[in-house]
Amino acid sequence: MTGDDQRIGGLTIRARRRSQGRPPARAERLRDGSLRLDGRHEWLVAGEQESRDKVVDALAPLAEDLGATVLLRFGNGVGWYDGGPLGRLEVRSGKWSEDDFDGMLRDLSAVASNLPFGSGGGASPFERRGVGDHDDALLHRFAWLRYVSSPSNRTADEALIPALRQVVADPHRKVVRISQRRPVGLVSSVGAHQLHGILSGRYPLEPARGLVGVSLARRLRGALPAEIEDERPEWTVDTPENRFVKAFLDECASICSAVRGLCDERQSSGVTRLRSEAVLVSGRLEPFLRSRLWQAVGRMELLPGASTVLQSRRGYRGVWSVHVRMRQRSRLPRDLIDMRRLLEIRDIAELYELWCFFRMVAVMEQFRGPASAAESFPAGPWGLIARHGFRVAWSDGAELRYNQSFGRGNTEHRSYSVVLRPDILLRIPAGPHAGLHLFDAKFRYAQTIDGGESGSDRRRARSGDLHKMHAYRDAIPEARSVWVLHPGSEEHFFACHGDGSIDGVGAMVWRPGMAAVSARLTTLLSADGAG
Repeated sequence: MTGDDQRIGGLTIRARRRSQGRPPARAERLRDGSLRLDGRHEWLVAGEQESRDKVVDALAPLAEDLGATVLLRFGNGVGWYDGGPLGRLEVRSGKWSEDDFDGMLRDLSAVASNLPFGSGGGASPFERRGVGDHDDALLHRFAWLRYVSSPSNRTADEALIPALRQVVADPHRKVVRISQRRPVGLVSSVGAHQLHGILSGRYPLEPARGLVGVSLARRLRGALPAEIEDERPEWTVDTPENRFVKAFLDECASICSAVRGLCDERQSSGVTRLRSEAVLVSGRLEPFLRSRLWQAVGRMELLPGASTVLQSRRGYRGVWSVHVRMRQRSRLPRDLIDMRRLLEIRDIAELYELWCFFRMVAVMEQFRGPASAAESFPAGPWGLIARHGFRVAWSDGAELRYNQSFGRGNTEHRSYSVVLRPDILLRIPAGPHAGLHLFDAKFRYAQTIDGGESGSDRRRARSGDLHKMHAYRDAIPEARSVWVLHPGSEEHFFACHGDGSIDGVGAMVWRPGMAAVSARLTTLLSADGAG
């Protein structure tokens, strides 16, 4: 056992080797007893055979039995894993965590849900479906539900658990008038409604028997009804707002149940993680589902969308906000994301590629306004990844395409050599930068630490990725500029000419949460008169 080993029961875990250009890795023990691992490294687990076998079973297919040890390869996976005897594992990719993954998925959904998708011959992308249906809306809703129910979520309008806690602790009430028959001697006052019932014979009269001194008995010549309808005010929690929260909780439970059922149908190791997450989310909601509050709350018949309680009261406002945003995510067309892969494996590099495309859509809309058209097409129960050539267009002729193929036989998108498929195609119709500009998203960078007192951390695009950009520009005659999009810290551009034109090869920094747009991209999009 070395200083880099971490011991868990009868097992030890350590990084297999130090990757070139990266700092040494060590499993980090967190306060709750879980382990934090850097997924960019491979990890070796040693110990008793029985315990190693349980690790392999828990982490398949990410775990490989090497005989005396178990090799763990997380690749681009991020998030929480059940490691069996290793306990709970938090896997990061450098500083990128599950929160970054969920943040990119949220950004992507927000942009995509507002695009004007065409029907494409399939069902409308805005069609509402039941939570039990095996379609992409189910998985999109679950992705959102998992995010808003996470204990690490601190965003006021997206934190579901604190909002539910406030509702259950201090539910909204209203006063209702309860009418029931009571002995006349227990009624404090008699109104016009009761008098009308007495005079009309609805309440039979009989001798007052000890109540002859009552003014009403004197007026009725010593007679009174035995019982009379009495109305009294009473507080109730059976309000439209509470009925909405109850229905929303039932919907969330149905989403988790449907995801578990979908996973059970496949019976493969790849869905184990997704199913365990559905169980985890169900567990977070269970205390609120079992609250005694709902015993006195009826079934929602009409959505109280205009309620000022849902719009402004603490707790209710949070649940309503989560509901509205979940509806937006359920409208995300089924064909855009392979939700099964992203939810099961949490491949942050794959999501980064999709996020860059929709981030580019959002940037284009800043300069050119809303898109005028976006393609759509049918998909299967688990959803499909965005198809090659998926297109978003603007009324002036500008367009973006995702994974557009270029080949020798393609007259519109031609490569004079082999088939090439850049992640993002941007076509600018007019102006000094009119033409084709290509982008490739790479969730990686070359990292170096400068010497000296500052010890600055430089994170640049890899040379190999820049070489690929040169191949794109050389083989695709139309291409004017080709760029690497990476999550590092340094940008650079190699111009073909010295006249200040945008023709050449370069790298841009794209990270979630960055407010500013790259100066080069701003120049590219605004200098043609569209900005």
